[in-house]
Amino acid sequence: MQALSILLTVSALLLSGIAAALLVTNEVVIDVSSATELSNAVDTLALLGTNPEGPRRPAVVRLRAGRFQLHRPLVLDQRHRHIHFVSSGGKASISGGRPVTGFKTCDFNSALICADVSDFGDLVQARHLYRNGVRVPRAPAPTPLLASFVLPLAADPTKYQVATSAIHSWLNMTAKDIGEIEFVFGNSQPSPWTESRCTVDNITREASSVFVYMKQPCFKRLYNKPCGQGWHTPSRIESAALSDLELVALL
Repeated sequence: MQALSILLTVSALLLSGIAAALLVTNEVVIDVSSATELSNAVDTLALLGTNPEGPRRPAVVRLRAGRFQLHRPLVLDQRHRHIHFVSSGGKASISGGRPVTGFKTCDFNSALICADVSDFGDLVQARHLYRNGVRVPRAPAPTPLLASFVLPLAADPTKYQVATSAIHSWLNMTAKDIGEIEFVFGNSQPSPWTESRCTVDNITREASSVFVYMKQPCFKRLYNKPCGQGWHTPSRIESAALSDLELVALL
């Protein structure tokens, strides 16, 4: 019996602001070359995802090589579960960051460099600062303070107990600033593939000791973690809110 030839129909799908989109039997492919086209593609595919009569097939958003600087958040939810993002012709990156410019010597410390980011609003995130594509770590607490938690007076799955003299400035911090303090447990032998981070929940004082309660269940899991990485191995304490940091001109 002679085999039957099957003709695959390729239909053009015209989308506003999108360079090209093809509906090919079982796959939607959208080529984008700008951040605006990317946002439009995501919005359009969200509509297809909510249409009961729309395509039940995966969609591919194919980005040209380069950097896509977003002007508004790229919001993805269950309507986009069928979407795959791939690059075409080289490395592509999607960024919602804004460049920081206008650096000058800080008025309060000539060893540091400052920039005004007051117009950034909620976009200001100390942990999301990058220099030449590499994340810049937040300023760490000084070594003596860190040592107080490596060898504390006591510790259990909920808290550290340290001398008041070691972290006296923490007692004057607001609840919001206390919640910004983050303990970093860096990769080390025999656990070189992980880096745990737990934040502080609250701080109380009793006589000459301070009890630093850690957020749960993060710290409890870390306290009982195998492979050698645990509560006794913090490598850094980070926070933009700490007043007694080792400030370093990183930029």
